[in-house]
Amino acid sequence: MKSQNGSVFGLTRMKVILILSLVITWSIAHLLHSYREAIKTRLQEAKQRIPEVNIDWHAKGTDPRRQYNASKLALLIEPRPMPHLVPQILHMISVVPPDWRFLFIGSNKSVISVGRSYSTKYQQKNGKLDLMVLPEPWEIDSKEKVYRMLTDVRFYDEFLPGVEWILKYEHDSILCANSPTSLNEWLHWDWAGAPRVQNDRYSGNGGLSLRRVSTTKRILRLQSRYNDTQAEDEWFGHRVIVLPGAKVASGENGQLAVEDIYMPNPMGFHVRDGGSQLAEGIWNDPDRRKEIFDYCPELSLIMDMKLERPASSQEYPCPKRARLEGRGSREPSILLDLIVPLNGDPYRVIRTCLMQYLDARDVLYLCATSRLFRDTVKQDVFDINTRLKRFFGNPTEFRTELGRCDALITGVFALRFFERVTRPNSNLQIVVEDGSNFEQLKAYLLKIGYQMAHELIPKDISSGITKYEKYVRTGSNVQSAKIELGAVRWLPIKAILRRTATSCLLNFISWNKAFSIFPRLTFMEHETVLLRMAHYSMPQMMKYWNLSLNLSSRLGWRVRSLPPNKQVDRELLGDIWYDHFGDSARSLGRRVGDHNTWMIPLDTTSVAPPATPDFVLEYASFNVQRRSSRPTHTPAQFYEQMAYSINVREFSSPVLRYRYIYGPVWVKESISGGGTQFRYSLGPVWESLNLMFKRAMLVQLCKLDEPERRRILGDIGWPPDLVQAPVFEKPEGWDYMDDEVPKWFARLMDNPRLLDSFDFSNMQ
Repeated sequence: MKSQNGSVFGLTRMKVILILSLVITWSIAHLLHSYREAIKTRLQEAKQRIPEVNIDWHAKGTDPRRQYNASKLALLIEPRPMPHLVPQILHMISVVPPDWRFLFIGSNKSVISVGRSYSTKYQQKNGKLDLMVLPEPWEIDSKEKVYRMLTDVRFYDEFLPGVEWILKYEHDSILCANSPTSLNEWLHWDWAGAPRVQNDRYSGNGGLSLRRVSTTKRILRLQSRYNDTQAEDEWFGHRVIVLPGAKVASGENGQLAVEDIYMPNPMGFHVRDGGSQLAEGIWNDPDRRKEIFDYCPELSLIMDMKLERPASSQEYPCPKRARLEGRGSREPSILLDLIVPLNGDPYRVIRTCLMQYLDARDVLYLCATSRLFRDTVKQDVFDINTRLKRFFGNPTEFRTELGRCDALITGVFALRFFERVTRPNSNLQIVVEDGSNFEQLKAYLLKIGYQMAHELIPKDISSGITKYEKYVRTGSNVQSAKIELGAVRWLPIKAILRRTATSCLLNFISWNKAFSIFPRLTFMEHETVLLRMAHYSMPQMMKYWNLSLNLSSRLGWRVRSLPPNKQVDRELLGDIWYDHFGDSARSLGRRVGDHNTWMIPLDTTSVAPPATPDFVLEYASFNVQRRSSRPTHTPAQFYEQMAYSINVREFSSPVLRYRYIYGPVWVKESISGGGTQFRYSLGPVWESLNLMFKRAMLVQLCKLDEPERRRILGDIGWPPDLVQAPVFEKPEGWDYMDDEVPKWFARLMDNPRLLDSFDFSNMQ
């Protein structure tokens, strides 16, 4: 009995631990009850200290649509609630340049069908997409009613105010992401689409077409379409091709899309009724079909596709399966996904941080890998508005004024823009032609608060500069916001090409694009060469080089010590003709917008386009020449051989609205009495253009009265020399041929043998 009591009531280690645990638990419970109110009060105080965060994507009272270019609109009209409309619209938004807005016009059912998607709701909230049901009496429930609407000028005035370009696409058309060209590169056309037959006089099929609204309104104010007649694109086509000054696609020239006539690498495709009416000449060939689907797999969005495997995989190859089998098991690049936005843009911050560590050479190499990356670079990396914010409170307003005055930004600012480097004390250098353009830009600077701090009028105007003024902004740091405005007696591009003393500074920015003339030498080799300005003596050039070379060295560029040679000419300075014409091609020269130039399209949201088309600047031609090798008996001869020279002149004609820049060449010719002499010639490209303009000029002169025509022909002489345009009053029906300049250059690039008749042996 004793042993039992000892075993039951005796203290053991486990019993002591259990008793202590109970005591501690009761104590904590008692204390917690006592401090409950104090803990609750502390939590409330801590919660009040946490800041509240509210995210406003757009400032209150602002329209998100203002961030896009109001003059550019992609339009889809579809009354049927089709299931593929949402993915089609979202794909078009991803392919069309980011400054374009989208408008979907439909019935109540189709608008509800498109509008219920979360993705389209986001695009609506962001101002990118509008969904519209037209009020009465407008109707779109049949093709004829759509034709009537598109041929009624009230539709454009009431529902599309301020729109200048329309990309009209339908439920059975698509743009291809692999297209090497951007839609913004077609804005100089008045109407571009797809031809119906080979060598079609009017390539404007409206299923996928680009239209200039001002041209459309001109036609509608002259004529009206009768109901139940031709389709609206055919009706416009018969009239736009005879409209004076209109640039209209014909045949493959200006072919935007493929429908009945095939062309490689088009902007897009129009497959009638989703593929039920395919052109046999294009789609019956299995190899052609595979080529099309490999180039534009997005066609599967709009075409009726069968899910079952075809009976013969050789006859009907599956493009998606071929791409998967060709890729194998290779995993996609994670780094590329971070840099290039594929689905949305979740890595924007990461991409921005990565790009900060890449210099201009790395960016050039990356741009060569992917069109998608090139578009990303254009949108995010080169933000001109941010760079101009230091000088202008409203950069887009300044760029609009820059375009109206045909002025160019040059100097260190343009060089640093390509490098993506900001110097807080750098000045903004602007070159503008003297006269009304200079006075207009000067008045703008004064209006926004700048004051002229210094004015210099050079004694010698042979350099082209007639006036040089410096401006500072009132009430700001003089060193941080200084603008240098130079007035020149030529076109600004001519002054820049003639007056730049080193190649690394030959960069400039227009209202909508940035240009680097020698990107290989400047950014890949990080070197510069001397440029000898025409009509400057060697002592003058030595003084100029002293300033320019010291500036280049401070900016980090090494002066290339090698003398000029053909290898440098071809590889670093660019030569678009060498492969065809050999050594004689050095006199053919280059143009500002050729493939040797690094040309960056800039964001033009809220920037009004000027009257002067882009091709006037981009087709400015010039020659990069070197002095011929000869004995260096004097220091002057030695320094001449160490430099290149750029020679340019202006070309004008009564049948051209604008003046152009060309690079003249020395031509050897025989003189009467024996011997030879050299003279400047237009060169083979502009010489052939001049012949076309002469014929056009003589045709247009028939519109003048006999006395005026005799006077003008007497002034010109015979044969007529129209390089220097005579001054006379042109009649209202006078036609201009500026659109022939880019067409002729395009023909020469496709078929350089058109210049074989030119005697290259006489060119020096």
